[in-house]
Amino acid sequence: MNMKILKTDSRTIFLLLGYGLVLLIWLSLEDNGVLSVALLGTGAATLFTMIWLLKRIGGQVIALRVWFFGLLGLGAAIGALSTLITTLLMFFKTGWHGHGFADYPPTMILAMLQRMPIWTLAGLLVGLASAMIRLSISGHAAPDVKRASPNI
Repeated sequence: MNMKILKTDSRTIFLLLGYGLVLLIWLSLEDNGVLSVALLGTGAATLFTMIWLLKRIGGQVIALRVWFFGLLGLGAAIGALSTLITTLLMFFKTGWHGHGFADYPPTMILAMLQRMPIWTLAGLLVGLASAMIRLSISGHAAPDVKRASPNI
């Protein structure tokens, strides 16, 4: 079975503008928690990866097997990009505020980079879960496996 990838439309620009607005609000706050910046980094990685994908292969029909492994790769890419974008956001906010103390100390920024393998694995597992859910919704199971019939 084949599946069709959606195309980008005018809603894409509104998603980017909404994300930019949230990012500007976050930059103005005196927030130095890791959760907020990690969520913003993961959101940016997801948004940018999906927009890149839809612009590159939007409207094309893709085989189910390619779709399955593509979701695994996308999940891993989003996981890896999440740590990079989160690190860049931490670095940017630290430089933007210019206090006597850093919002995110260099040790915290480096600790975020050290988590890249774990975040990549987590993204891969989310991609696997998404692919399996998509397979179950489409009504196609894994390739047929010949079962031994009991000849008793």
